[in-house]
Amino acid sequence: KNYPVIYSNSDTIFGNLHRQGIIIASFKYPTYKNPMNRIVITANHTKEDLKKLVELLNSEEL
Repeated sequence: KNYPVIYSNSDTIFGNLHRQGIIIASFKYPTYKNPMNRIVITANHTKEDLKKLVELLNSEEL
């Protein structure tokens, strides 16, 4: 898997990242009963953005 996408089935990750200023996509995929959060990294993200995201993903707050 060589693409910059991170998936999570966490029920709280969207709200927790949003409160920290990070917006991710949250949608019903692959089925309506199984919501999945998707984080896509792009060339517009700075090293600081990525560092903050990694720190938050590794924290116990999510």
